[in-house]
Amino acid sequence: MPSREHPQYPDYLIARREDLELVPTPETELSFVVPNAVNPYREALLAGGISNTDPATVEKKEVAVDLARMLEDAIPLHRSAGREDWARALEAIRGDIRMTPEKRRILEQEIADGAIVIPMPGRDTQLATTSEQYQTTFTPIWIKDSTVQPQGDAYLWDYIKELIDNRDPSLIAGIPERPYVMLIKPTQAPEARTCKKTVDQQKAEVVKMNQERTTQGQAPVASAKPAEFGVVQQFFTHSVQAEAPGGTLTTLQPLDSVTYSRFIDLPVSAVGSVPSGCFGLGSRRLGFGEGGARWADPGGGVRLLVRVEI
Repeated sequence: MPSREHPQYPDYLIARREDLELVPTPETELSFVVPNAVNPYREALLAGGISNTDPATVEKKEVAVDLARMLEDAIPLHRSAGREDWARALEAIRGDIRMTPEKRRILEQEIADGAIVIPMPGRDTQLATTSEQYQTTFTPIWIKDSTVQPQGDAYLWDYIKELIDNRDPSLIAGIPERPYVMLIKPTQAPEARTCKKTVDQQKAEVVKMNQERTTQGQAPVASAKPAEFGVVQQFFTHSVQAEAPGGTLTTLQPLDSVTYSRFIDLPVSAVGSVPSGCFGLGSRRLGFGEGGARWADPGGGVRLLVRVEI
């Protein structure tokens, strides 16, 4: 029956929420709208042959956010890709998404700036991801000449495979214990400010960016991990295909098709190389490879994201 103090909620719900001090307010609701947000799909849709006069390619739009629905949508995508343990980790927080005013503020800021929202499992589940899963479960959609292209298993550099097989803690440093949402801008190339720099210079640039973000009241950014890089490739290409009017894409290239993203939080190898990710149009597959840490390559940058625990 309805609660006397909160007639819009049943008694059992109010009692449980009050015990946890989680009576919902407008700032903690899981559904909200972000007006005038940068359209995260515009770049890919235009490159895919969608007209710049089509409503799908507007520069800014209203974005409706429903975290519970996003969680439910993510579960089958993780499961169908072959990440059953990831799906189960997200199922475990059904009905227990923990929103606060501060988390809501970060979500609104990042979405307004062009980020997409991807529910992710916590650090223990990610660390248990096998090298075989890295090779077979992050396959993105690739469209060329209006046809979905076949792909091989992802390339996995021996050094990255060793880190994965040994469950190196660098793979999950900074990742929350609970599931979280990854807020990331799905631009074709990594952040321009981090390109044409050595790894040490890129790390310094991220520190500088976070100092600026703190001054501006924004959450700190971090370098994507290999698993996060794989997931954004997959989720984003599926989303672009869904956003295209009438399935009319002539082209859909996975991210970093002509550039690459360095994983600067991972240790540099004994030969001075840093792990990186890209999509090889020539090799027809996702790649978890390497590059010289001291090379200031114009095509190599850092793919930045914000993590919000839910």
